[in-house]
Amino acid sequence: MLNSRSSYHNPGGTASDQQISNVLWAAGKMPITGSFRDIYVANQKATYLYDPSLNKLNWYSDDVADRGAFVLSFKRELNFDAGLVYMPAIVASISLWDSTEPAVSSCPMRSNCISEYRRLED
Repeated sequence: MLNSRSSYHNPGGTASDQQISNVLWAAGKMPITGSFRDIYVANQKATYLYDPSLNKLNWYSDDVADRGAFVLSFKRELNFDAGLVYMPAIVASISLWDSTEPAVSSCPMRSNCISEYRRLED
């Protein structure tokens, strides 16, 4: 699971911009062990490349999340970097369970790990 290449958040619902921002902020704080790591988030509108230095999303493509409120995926040199990013993202999503908004859950999908990674590599 630590080597997951994608994860679905709130599989049956929605997530607010603030919830997505909190999860991405936590994920972006992890050190990079390889030469690079790009974090992508797909929602119901588009796919965005996350810039952790500015805590900002930049449009990447018109591909949308096919399930869940949003999907995190990664391009990276080392698989370990995907695991490093995933752990604080899941902790951040769990910490949101006590908020007044609907809970954000995380569901790593092994069956989509490789296809999601390859799709972003094209």
